[in-house]
Amino acid sequence: MRRWVWLLVVAACGGGGGSVTLAEYPQAFKDAYCRYLTRCGKFPDVATCESANIGFNLHIDPSSQAAVDMGKVIFDGDLAGKCLDEFGAQSCDTTDQDGRAFADCQNVVRGTVGSGGTCADNAECKSDVCNVPTCSMACCQGTCTGDAKPAPGGLGTACTTSTQCTTGNYCDFTAMTCAALKTAGAACQSTSECAYGLGCAGTTTRTCKALPKLGEACPDMFCRDAGQYCDSTGTCAKVGLAGAACSSSVACSSFYPCDTTMMKCTKGPTAGQACTTSQRCFDVDTFCDTTATMPTCVTLRPDGGACTGNSQCENNSCDMTGSAGMCTTPAVCI
Repeated sequence: MRRWVWLLVVAACGGGGGSVTLAEYPQAFKDAYCRYLTRCGKFPDVATCESANIGFNLHIDPSSQAAVDMGKVIFDGDLAGKCLDEFGAQSCDTTDQDGRAFADCQNVVRGTVGSGGTCADNAECKSDVCNVPTCSMACCQGTCTGDAKPAPGGLGTACTTSTQCTTGNYCDFTAMTCAALKTAGAACQSTSECAYGLGCAGTTTRTCKALPKLGEACPDMFCRDAGQYCDSTGTCAKVGLAGAACSSSVACSSFYPCDTTMMKCTKGPTAGQACTTSQRCFDVDTFCDTTATMPTCVTLRPDGGACTGNSQCENNSCDMTGSAGMCTTPAVCI
């Protein structure tokens, strides 16, 4: 499904201070995310984060706005504000419960179309299920199935995401059923499987265990908190920002990669500077144009500009149907 995915990702992954409109949501999300990133040591301050390319741009596409305007989707601004409060205030502790589920985010978007009604996206349906047949048209219409979202399930309930399971459970993607969070010592593949307060770590076999905090030994090379890493002495330390000494990028914030020539964490190239495919241009609304003779950081392209992917366009939409890609405002599909 094409729309609302970005908001639902927020709910699963953030503003705050009151109700938020749909138009305000993308910036409010970045505000909240920047507070979290700064608190966890990924940026020196919120202002720097706000002006930086954090790896994605949220947009309200015309179809989403049209669905709200037509009443097929309800966007709850009060819940959106609470959702962002939760997201922005979450702990840097990656094993804590507050970073795994944001209760107020689950119903920010609600569909109004009942079973059998016409839909183009899951979010339009009361059940959050729009069955769209395969078709060659740009806007394919489907049918809503059901009149209510299923309640989160307990042990053994079928699932495709952990948000479909009750608190204290996770979605076992092997069995595709809800299973109880694992206790200390149990084998695991990810921290999402472990009981709150435990992380998944190990040098050979990974198990659920308490992870080390700042200044503590990290024999498994894992640290509990975002913004920390296991340094060369085997101790959890804070990641570096611009100018900090480093031997590899693991020692630096992901937004200030290690320059192994200077052996320092560095700010990425800015608009007009040379770049490579492996570098993220630092300035907000920029990308590395690798089609130029000398790859350079340039601003996002307006409608009509050449593109090879959505992330290069102001409207996050690159039409690739012609002989060359062109940035465009996506058509309304409702």
